[in-house]
Amino acid sequence: MKVSCYGQAFRKIRKERKVSLKEAAADIISPQLLSQFELGKKNVSLTNFDHLLESIDVSLLEFAQALELEKQLDLENEKSLKIRGGGIFRDSSTIS
Repeated sequence: MKVSCYGQAFRKIRKERKVSLKEAAADIISPQLLSQFELGKKNVSLTNFDHLLESIDVSLLEFAQALELEKQLDLENEKSLKIRGGGIFRDSSTIS
């Protein structure tokens, strides 16, 4: 599983709950680090991650469910790309 899935799922929940980066990061980590975590560019420790979940009022079970949904969406996107050959389709009416 990609590490970025954790950040993506966290971001999705945070935004659904209308919590800003600054509010979620609180005194746990910097808002910049949280942003990088959500984008899959950096990791956070398990201890900090647990505190971040608390800051947006999400249980570990709720997060696990959101993560599973995020993984399913990623799989569907990958399958869709494979079916289409991973390329970009062009409208044949515009090709000369």
